[in-house]
Order: sequence, then structure tokens, then C-alpha cells
Amino acid sequence: MYCATGQKVLTGGAVCSDCCSERSESLCQWALLAYPGEAVRIFERRFRVVKRFLNFRARFDIFQRHIRLRDPENMAIVVNKPLPEFEACATGGVTVTNTSHLGQILVLYFYPKDNTPGCTTEAMQFRDKYDKFVKLGAVVFGVSRDNMKSHEAFKEKLDLPFELIADTEEKMCHMFGVVKNKIMYGKKVKGIERSTFLVAPDGTLAQEWRGLKVPGHVDEVLKAVKALKNAEKQVA
Repeated sequence: MYCATGQKVLTGGAVCSDCCSERSESLCQWALLAYPGEAVRIFERRFRVVKRFLNFRARFDIFQRHIRLRDPENMAIVVNKPLPEFEACATGGVTVTNTSHLGQILVLYFYPKDNTPGCTTEAMQFRDKYDKFVKLGAVVFGVSRDNMKSHEAFKEKLDLPFELIADTEEKMCHMFGVVKNKIMYGKKVKGIERSTFLVAPDGTLAQEWRGLKVPGHVDEVLKAVKALKNAEKQVA
């Protein structure tokens, strides 16, 4: 490229007032020789702009990483690893967190909806075996997207001895990865995959069951709780 007077242009961006009538985004050789101080100032300005941009980009990347880590959808749970941080409200005014039941075996069973046939059967089976869970030092919580009013009515109707977590914002459902796309009546809908998670007394995930069938499931969970309790005794 060349400036208005035919001088060869180098990149840099300056005003060649003695050879050009207009401000240019380039710096001619003549201007570099005639005005070295101006050239240095131009390069310094450009360097500061680039530096500010890079600093902003670095801070933005850190912010994005923080948001992704805090997003429940990205808090993947892993067997034999501690549960990520969470907090949820349950019936009876109970607050459940990743640390609220340390020292106890925790059973979290996720179900699609209150008062549906399969969910009613599953809740009743956990109810009927609840005393056995308690004797083994386990605490049971049901989890669904229903609100607290629905949970309270469902709990009273079935006389459930354990509390139900109202995950209306789907934070726990996403964190545990139980939100799945389903086809109902030819339409794609977002539903909950029936799943159960067994958490050890130290807060690590001991076992998981996903996409399970209700018949025989509670007995299987109870058997796993017994095995976990026996393993705990052996270590002690």
C-alpha cells in the first residue's frame, strides 16, 4: 500500500501531515523517519488497547468457567465421589444439603409426579420398608418437581413416614442427571427418569439406579444399604 504522495506504507497508523492530506490507518516510511516519537506513541496506544482486551478476555473466561461450574446442569455426579454442593427444601420444613446428613446413609429417590400410579406404588413400597431403613441408619427422601402443596397432600394421603423434596426449579434433577426428553402422544416433552441414589455417610455417592422399574426396586436398595452398613462396620 502507498500513501497519498506515493510513499510506501507500513502498518502502524499515524498522520502523515507533510505528505498526506488525511489521517490514515497506516504509517508511511517517511513519517517513521520524520516523527519517531509519534510512531512510538501510536504503537503504545495500540499496545494498551490490545492489553486491555486480553485482560478483559481472561476475566470473562474465568467468569464463564465459574458459571459453568455453578450451573447444576454441569455438576455431574460420579460414583465414589462427593456430591456437589446443593440445597433443597422438603416437607416438614426440612432443608437438605450435600452435608446435612453426613454420618448417615442417605437414600434419594427421584420420581416423575405425585399421585401417578407408578410413583404411588414406589412411595408405598418405601413406606412399608421404612422401618428397616431406619434400623440401618438410613434416611429416605423422595424427590420430584411437584410443589410443596402437592407433596404435603401426597404425603398425607399415603401416610408417608419420610419427607419429600420439592425440586420445582429442577436444580437437583439436573444435577443428578435425571431430566430426560420423552415422547408422549407424539410430542417431545421433558420428563424425569425414575432413579435412586445411595449416598454413604461420608457424603460420597455409593451407588445409583437409573431408568429403574418399580417392582423389586426397594428391596434392591435395602440390600445395598445393608451391604454399605456392613462394609462400614468392617472398616471400624
